[in-house]
Amino acid sequence: MNSNKKLNIAVVGVGRWGKNVVRTIVEEMPNARLSHIVTSNPAVKSQYENKLSVLPNWRMLLEHRDEYDCIVAALPPDINLELAKDVLPLGIPLFIEKPLAMDYEGAQTLLSLAQQNKSIIQVNHIDLYNPAVDEIRSRLSEKPVSIKGAIGAAYGHHAVMSPLWEYSPHFIAAALKIAMAPLISLQATYLPIPKSLQDNERRELVLLTLKFADGSEAEIRAGNGMEDKTRTLDIRQEQDQYLFVDRADVPLRINKQAISIDTRLPLTKSLLHFADKVNNQDIDLEDFISGVEVIRILELADRSLQEGKTIKL
Repeated sequence: MNSNKKLNIAVVGVGRWGKNVVRTIVEEMPNARLSHIVTSNPAVKSQYENKLSVLPNWRMLLEHRDEYDCIVAALPPDINLELAKDVLPLGIPLFIEKPLAMDYEGAQTLLSLAQQNKSIIQVNHIDLYNPAVDEIRSRLSEKPVSIKGAIGAAYGHHAVMSPLWEYSPHFIAAALKIAMAPLISLQATYLPIPKSLQDNERRELVLLTLKFADGSEAEIRAGNGMEDKTRTLDIRQEQDQYLFVDRADVPLRINKQAISIDTRLPLTKSLLHFADKVNNQDIDLEDFISGVEVIRILELADRSLQEGKTIKL
């Protein structure tokens, strides 16, 4: 691709999260251009129809294939596979939201599609591109690590997935990258919901414990049963502590000392990484394969919750 040419991006899905994606492309990606939007929302259509091409469904978007370079989809996970089946055989680079599928079988099907078509594809596990996580990883040795993460809020229950599946994938993906050893067991247990949140909303708070072959361990608390919006990682190795607190005045501290990092949001870094993949025609699937492993872990976590026991791999 001509390096002087802006990357034309089509966005499919402009709901609550999709609006963040659109804003990021427009405001944070100077070498990209938002060229198309797919939405059924009349308000979104009226906002953008005089600025760019607005279409009601992705199949109409595919009829305009020569007008954009890639697709960024902000869709529920039950739609990702259907979209990929239409898009990947056409050679269109695709960015999808997490979790990448509703079950492990669907994730494997999606991976097979990507492999067969030599696709450029990325799943949006934003903490793989989080500047704080990058900085922490650069300072870790190969010795075992302890990872404690908390991610969640008090939002309503998602229409198609449980709070565990909605909130935990980012930190599961990050834990797999940080630990770097084979996963040998996992256990998921329900935690009590604070009294202030015991309302008519369906709420869950889950503790997911991952144990790795080298002695590393990750404990991830995730769900919509947290009183405050929370996104923290506490990583320890030997005598060192690495503490990430999202959107804090000082988001990263190492042994209580403030560390300067790239201030761009993880979503921005994730989308920029995808743009680089498109520009470089990068068909490497390592991170996507990790995303498939995240789905396997989520399925096993559901089994652990149902059976009330540790699952050995």
